[in-house]
Amino acid sequence: MAADKLVESVSAQVAKSPGNRAALRRSVGRTPEHPQSRHAIALVSRHIPPGGDEAVERAFYAVAALIAAQPRQSQDEDSDDDVPDGETEPDAATGVEEPESQSLGATLGRAVALPGSPLKFDTVEARLHLLCRQRVDGLHRQLPRIVSQLKTIRVPVDWSRLTFDLSRWGTDADYVAKEWLQDYYRTYFRLKPTDENSPPIDKSEGQ
Repeated sequence: MAADKLVESVSAQVAKSPGNRAALRRSVGRTPEHPQSRHAIALVSRHIPPGGDEAVERAFYAVAALIAAQPRQSQDEDSDDDVPDGETEPDAATGVEEPESQSLGATLGRAVALPGSPLKFDTVEARLHLLCRQRVDGLHRQLPRIVSQLKTIRVPVDWSRLTFDLSRWGTDADYVAKEWLQDYYRTYFRLKPTDENSPPIDKSEGQ
């Protein structure tokens, strides 16, 4: 519920106050202790679960900033995205609940598979692999760039799920990375299941 409350609260705050939007946007890609992030503290800190590690704190500030960086129409569309509702349970390591929703990898796969999408499979694949190799600091430096690509084609991000996944980066980064990559390939090939979009097969095997 903490991630859902963050998304709901921040979305409302940036919709009604240009000052709040500007305060959060200044913190995009920055650490919570950066001077440009100080005005975001009042908007974000109340939603961070107690006892969380650095990854949890960074997750909440990062997602709040990314929400504020979206165009108004994109934010409104996010609330109407077809994400199933369901009960959630707190993750033992982070205190953040896992939502029934769509990962960043699945969102990227859907964005690339859209008819006429300017995003190319190989390019996004490479950037996702690069993102998945990062530690916490590198992850948050790279993340705004890849999310901005979704913004340009109006593909909504599941902010609650992204908050949850980023919160696990300090303890389960490899597992989250695996989920993102699996979801990227599964979603793309489900939406574009043609032979020309299949990865190459090494024909040398078995010879």
